[in-house]
Amino acid sequence: MAEYSQTNRSDRRFRSLLESLNAGVVIHDANTQIVEFNSKALEILGLTKEQITGKTAFDPHWHFIDENHQILSVDEYPVNRVLETGKRLPATLFGICTENCTSVTWVSVSGSPIKNPDGAVEEILISFIDITKRIETQKNLRESEERFRMIFESLPKLSVQGYNKDREVIYWNKASEEIYGYSKEQALGRKLEELIIPDNLKEDVIRDVSNWMDHGLKIPSSELELKRADGTPLPVFSNHIMLETPEGERELYCIDIDLTNLKLTEEKLRENEERYRSIIAVSNTGAWEYNLENEYLWTSPEYFTMLGYSPDDFNYDFETGISVWQQLMHPEDRDSASRRFLDYLSGEMKDPYENYFRMVHRDGSTRWIWSRGQNLKNPDGSPTKIVLGTHIDITKSKNAEEELKQREAYLSSLLKTIPDLTFVLSRDGTYLDYHADESNLLLSPQQFLGKKVSDVMPQEIANLQMEAIEQAISGRKLVEFRYSIPEEDEIHHYNVRVVAFGLERVIAMITDITDSVRNLNQIKELLKKEEEQNLRLVNFTHIVSHNLRTHTANMLGLISLTEMETPEVFEHEYLRLIKESSSHLEETISHLNQVLDINLEMGENMTEIRLKPVLDAIIQNLALQAKRSGVTIRNEIPDDLHVRAVPAYLDSILLNMLTNAIKFRSDQRDSYVRIYQKITGSEVVLSFEDNGLGIDLDRHGSKLFGMYKTFHGKKDSKGLGLFISRYQVEAMGGRIEVSSKPGVGTTFHIYLPL
Repeated sequence: MAEYSQTNRSDRRFRSLLESLNAGVVIHDANTQIVEFNSKALEILGLTKEQITGKTAFDPHWHFIDENHQILSVDEYPVNRVLETGKRLPATLFGICTENCTSVTWVSVSGSPIKNPDGAVEEILISFIDITKRIETQKNLRESEERFRMIFESLPKLSVQGYNKDREVIYWNKASEEIYGYSKEQALGRKLEELIIPDNLKEDVIRDVSNWMDHGLKIPSSELELKRADGTPLPVFSNHIMLETPEGERELYCIDIDLTNLKLTEEKLRENEERYRSIIAVSNTGAWEYNLENEYLWTSPEYFTMLGYSPDDFNYDFETGISVWQQLMHPEDRDSASRRFLDYLSGEMKDPYENYFRMVHRDGSTRWIWSRGQNLKNPDGSPTKIVLGTHIDITKSKNAEEELKQREAYLSSLLKTIPDLTFVLSRDGTYLDYHADESNLLLSPQQFLGKKVSDVMPQEIANLQMEAIEQAISGRKLVEFRYSIPEEDEIHHYNVRVVAFGLERVIAMITDITDSVRNLNQIKELLKKEEEQNLRLVNFTHIVSHNLRTHTANMLGLISLTEMETPEVFEHEYLRLIKESSSHLEETISHLNQVLDINLEMGENMTEIRLKPVLDAIIQNLALQAKRSGVTIRNEIPDDLHVRAVPAYLDSILLNMLTNAIKFRSDQRDSYVRIYQKITGSEVVLSFEDNGLGIDLDRHGSKLFGMYKTFHGKKDSKGLGLFISRYQVEAMGGRIEVSSKPGVGTTFHIYLPL
């Protein structure tokens, strides 16, 4: 009985011990049936006493899985592994689930064999701790770590690097590759100072990292200028974090933000600010800012300098800004300008503020100011308490505007004195004003004022008027056109002159030229009749010349025959005079025929002629004559000069100019003829300069180009060359001029079209 009592107490102690454990405990017999268990085992396994009692390891209702969620074979179950080896099973991770494994309980399982005195395994004690929450936490941590790793890898401009205690790279994200220029493979394992630290910072960086690793002296966040793989500087804002691994190793992580674009933007902002300051300084523009909350007015220095003052001339600060502004205001504008500004501030301030007023310059003169402002908006579009604005000196514009008004008044008065019909039209062809005797108007003013040309005039005339308006305004020039329009039983003709009037208006002056057109047509008819008469006269002259030349030739022939048969007859003085007169008559008729030929050939086509070869050929023909006469001819005409002329006329003119220069040379000096040219607009001027005898133009100038006019008493001079040359030049649309001085020389200037 005592022995039973002792055993019973031992069982109670064992049971009490099992229940007190925070681990599940089950005891299997040698057949793997559960023969003992505690409440914690029931809780962890989710079974009742009835369900667990007698359950074996071979029960298909449950399964063991490994950490990779792979279902284990029965032989790999903890109880079977202890039963098979007879050895203790150290703590091992297992998952326990029912048939479908929809829910898994993760446990850390240990097992021990219970042997009899013979060493055979009689029972197996299996203990296990529920670590499901810890496993899930670890899983969540791994997933979270992976998410953050993916985030770090995907951030485009956020460089994240990790370094161990020796400053060797252990982590290098994608942004680090892009920003610093090293690939991940190139960076891993290399030291921080070898990669991105400039030489001047290496010692400081090594010291700071060591102090944080060894002594916990944190590296503050700051802007740094590091370097890229290619050696170029890289501005960054660098943050630093120290982490500790489960093994107690410290790791430094640097999070760098690339500031390149920010620095460029800042530089552009500085440049823009400087540019705007320069613009304000040179444009006579003052800037201002008004704060509604505290009623402060800030102004730029130009606000005062445009009025001849310096800010130091006033006891100026933000609080006195408004009073200083009012103090500088022209007395007549002070109240109205102040009231307009206050009205704007008390309103909704949706539209820009704008006002014109006068301020008083230091020298006492008045300055017109154009003040504009705009309320500064919040990001959501709501108004702030700040109004920004400018003051612009528009005195010159105002003066010009006043001058323009006076000029318009003057022109308006002037228009009233013009007898023609005068209309003022806008650029779009609208009639704005007119000046005319209403009896001369085809329409009443009510029918055209305020209306467009196309509404009043026929379309063809309206188109001409609109083209003229645009040309006059765009080209700032006078434009003329004509039109005709039937009125009653007669067609009336009008001439229109259009000139710009201001920037967007024109004045059109309309003159009735009906009488002029009628007279012109009559003149044309008269000219036509005159041309017909001239043609008949030319034909008559040609016939007379031909007949005279025929009779003169017959007469000279008879005289020659008589002289041959009875030469003694011509010893009589009268007969000799008859013979000489007949010869002179024949010569005169020949000269008259030359002139007549020029008139008849005036319709001959002019052609473009390269001048130098023509002139060279004539000079060559005259070379022997010039040499014998001791005259040097200098041809300075360029190779590429072309003129428009009748070839035969041009040859004749050039020959006459050169032969005259040779003929009327001076024996007192070495003689020359210089031929040169000058282009004037659409004409070329050919000049023949010599140092010959010269001509007294005061005595002979009016007779110089007359027929049979000679001035030097040369026996072989007949006075016909210059007459014919002028006739030929004028027939080709040119003219001939001369400058000369006796004993010095003569220069002929021949103007021909290009």
